[in-house]
Amino acid sequence: MTFSRLNSASRRALLRGLPAALLGLCAPALVGVGPSRAKAGTDAANASYDPLKQVWVCTFNECDPYYYHPEKGDPVNIVGGHPIPPNTAFEDLPSDWRCPICGAGKDWFVKET
Repeated sequence: MTFSRLNSASRRALLRGLPAALLGLCAPALVGVGPSRAKAGTDAANASYDPLKQVWVCTFNECDPYYYHPEKGDPVNIVGGHPIPPNTAFEDLPSDWRCPICGAGKDWFVKET
């Protein structure tokens, strides 16, 4: 079958469905892994990550450095009027939280390996 034998309405209908058909054929190659393997990989990654056990360190060049331990929290909390309670994950700290030693923001902290 060639395009010259199709009328214009048939050609448009064929071309309209072409992107979805190509995406269906190419999706496994674009993603790189099948859905079952991808799900198993994310389960393994989530099982090993515990935000309450991740220690974060301030990397600001003038800092001593400060290590944020989620199990201890931040009893000082130089920005807010109340301490950060124990068992508070780094991701759950307020966006305006600062390093108690140098005053650097959260973006200066990295996970300690």
